[in-house]
Amino acid sequence: MLDVGDIRLTGRAPNGQCYMMAPAQLWVVADSQAVLNGRDLGPSGPLLRQARLGDFRMPQRGIGMVGSGHFETFDSDRHLSSQRALSFA
Repeated sequence: MLDVGDIRLTGRAPNGQCYMMAPAQLWVVADSQAVLNGRDLGPSGPLLRQARLGDFRMPQRGIGMVGSGHFETFDSDRHLSSQRALSFA
């Protein structure tokens, strides 16, 4: 609908914690630019393969969201630490 690719409002983070997002408002970013150390990083646009972090898919275009979301409480017996989660990424 917004040409943002596959978006999941519920799922698991790389460390195994469940997340949930509930957008109340969404809007599309009309224009943007990125500069790093004075160097223009070029035009924005969709990636050939949509980026993801666990089950969360990064939008394929700039969007803004107002709403709510949460992660389940971290449990060291069930969830990977951030150090271990990064080593599996």
